[in-house]
Amino acid sequence: MRKILLPLIVANLLFAESLYYMNNGKKVYLQPVEKRAATRSLARERRFKEPSGAEIVVSKRLLVKFEAGADVQKYLQRFRLKLLKKYRLGNLYLLEASSPEAAIEAADALYVLPDVIVAQPDIAKKRQLR
Repeated sequence: MRKILLPLIVANLLFAESLYYMNNGKKVYLQPVEKRAATRSLARERRFKEPSGAEIVVSKRLLVKFEAGADVQKYLQRFRLKLLKKYRLGNLYLLEASSPEAAIEAADALYVLPDVIVAQPDIAKKRQLR
């Protein structure tokens, strides 16, 4: 039994996807707190734990600020995002992905592009008493 279990654990660690978001130029890795919900209403949000132990909730939405003159439609199609709102303040957009995981991945991919100033998934942190 041990001979089978060890290769499975190693393979899981090697090929597991790491979800993270960027905070002040640093990657913050996330660990899921619960399994994915089967119902649509519960799939809109997902709970994760940060390395600090703080629990966060990530929705399907992300906030992105583009450089002036950026082709926003190109990025909406490329990352399969839906435009929810364009704010009057600069090129700031509220976008929606198909899942919380897709929102995190899209924000990470957009963050490194030259046309993007800021890309952040919609994150709610639980307050903890000290």
